[in-house]
Amino acid sequence: MISVSDDLCVTLIELASEYVKGPSPVLSQEKHCVAVKNASLFGKILPIVEAFVRGPSDNSTISVLSDNLNSLSLSSNSAEKCVTFLKRLKSEIHTDPSAHHLYFPSVSDVKWRVDITISSSTLSRVLEPNIVMELDLSDGQKVTFELSVSKFHKLRYTVASILKEMDAMNNRMSAVKI
Repeated sequence: MISVSDDLCVTLIELASEYVKGPSPVLSQEKHCVAVKNASLFGKILPIVEAFVRGPSDNSTISVLSDNLNSLSLSSNSAEKCVTFLKRLKSEIHTDPSAHHLYFPSVSDVKWRVDITISSSTLSRVLEPNIVMELDLSDGQKVTFELSVSKFHKLRYTVASILKEMDAMNNRMSAVKI
């Protein structure tokens, strides 16, 4: 059994929760030292905390959390303190998710058109199509860009690949018990 004090366990859970809450937490020197000295244990605790906090809110996730903490050979008292802290954190995050996440503006409207360049100053006959796209973002910004047909197809393929990969990752994460 790993000899971990209750205070150290709670400190590592708090540190892991800081990583889960924000994009890049600013750590105090003391917490940074604790994370470095206990890197092995912290590396095991962090995915458990992420899976619990970001997962659904039901009793099965609490039992899975307890099982995962027990698999780390923590004392029952340490595991109980961690479960209590994480339940409070999860309810806090789910009550006000905007306070703990960085949100980028979303696309609210897309306008597009095809422009055909008939001629240029150097060539008398070009006849090259270009796609002009205008994105209206949720924060009021308008982003306009122009693409050749080949670049548009590359963009379309890349976006489709990313969406497919995100769906596959989501399916893998929902099927894995950490």
